[in-house]
Amino acid sequence: VEEELRAAPRATGQVQVPAKSILVAPQDPANLDALLALAEPLAKADPPREIIIAQVIVPERFVTGVLRDADDVTKTTEELNLRRDRLIARGVAARAIAFNSILPGQDYVRLASEQEVDLIMLDGRRPLLGDGVPRGAVGHVLAQAPCDVAVLVEQHEAPPVDSSHPVMTPFGGGDHDWAALELAAWIAAATHAPLKLLGAAGGDGQGDASRLLSSASLVVQQFAGITTEPILVDSSNGGLLQATRGAGLLVIGLSDRWRDEGLGELRAAIAKSAPAPILFVRRGTRPGALAPRTADVTRFSWSYAGPSRG
Repeated sequence: VEEELRAAPRATGQVQVPAKSILVAPQDPANLDALLALAEPLAKADPPREIIIAQVIVPERFVTGVLRDADDVTKTTEELNLRRDRLIARGVAARAIAFNSILPGQDYVRLASEQEVDLIMLDGRRPLLGDGVPRGAVGHVLAQAPCDVAVLVEQHEAPPVDSSHPVMTPFGGGDHDWAALELAAWIAAATHAPLKLLGAAGGDGQGDASRLLSSASLVVQQFAGITTEPILVDSSNGGLLQATRGAGLLVIGLSDRWRDEGLGELRAAIAKSAPAPILFVRRGTRPGALAPRTADVTRFSWSYAGPSRG
């Protein structure tokens, strides 16, 4: 697979090929365009990233022969190259590859390790939110990928992110929340969509998240050049549905303990009831472009693009 990817045509002479990249790996081909709609603004961040589109053809070894599988790979490669050419025409460096694999999750992880991939973007299903750990390629990538991972669930069309459909992200100050906020901030900036931070309203003698959301909003303004709207959510009496109504995209961070402890009450309620598409973000296991390089997790490292700060 690595040799085939190195041989895949690149955008030389048309756009500069960045050192870092985003691996877009659709599990359902119908989700490719939705994933690319989110990957493109991230690829245009500063510094830019190359988009690598990787489509796996799982061989039907008991039904078709090697020749049929090869035909499927050739046809899929031609379709992926159309997307690659469109990205290049819009100034985004891109490569595309289709290949046979019976263990695609392992191939994605290996590609991410060898191709300087900062982020893997996949599509998943709502059972990601259930009691069991995700299986298959998505589960393997979430568990083993050295870089950040983003999983878009149940979305066959590009998320309607624009000035009328905001990007929303629950924020509690954890490292995974900053990872989600970094992606949410850049998607919002590139699509001119409002960015709203959701925090739990106080109750039962507990303080609310006002100060935390205000601090995060200040960081987003300083480093991403956009303003945010903090929203305190009361999950009772329909407050949750009211807060997320009209969202174009929800970006939710997954903590290191989410397999054992779940998403947390607020995030689980949002993920279960909100009608908007959801992008789950898991912080990488090694330092990368999204990971803070110091203990100060308020520092953005995905992109410093935005209005000039002199």
